[in-house]
Amino acid sequence: MPDLLKLFLYIIFFAVVLCGTYYFIRLLSSVQGGLSKSKYMMVIDRLMLSKDKSLVMVKVGPRVMLLGFTGGTIKKISELDETQLIAAGGIEQSKTLFSSFSQVLSKRLRAKTKGMGEGQDEN
Repeated sequence: MPDLLKLFLYIIFFAVVLCGTYYFIRLLSSVQGGLSKSKYMMVIDRLMLSKDKSLVMVKVGPRVMLLGFTGGTIKKISELDETQLIAAGGIEQSKTLFSSFSQVLSKRLRAKTKGMGEGQDEN
């Protein structure tokens, strides 16, 4: 009988540790979320392309910029006006925005590779 009681206490201890960890992580994420809020900037969306490459859409005032992150560099890819986002369906309808975004991105990449194929350097 004492072994069964020990097992029961271990299970309860394990459940308490799991619940404590859950609430600690929630507290930590809320504190960290509060630190990353900005008065003038907002990250609208983020798309990871690979381990160290990503696209980030950032709203700064009325403008929305598409930034590319690769390793230690950040590059502005495109800039949209807030009215263009509203015309594309707004931030709430991100699927429409991203379908048009993917079209713009593929068009720019094709133009970039075509220009580089002709011996032109981007810089």
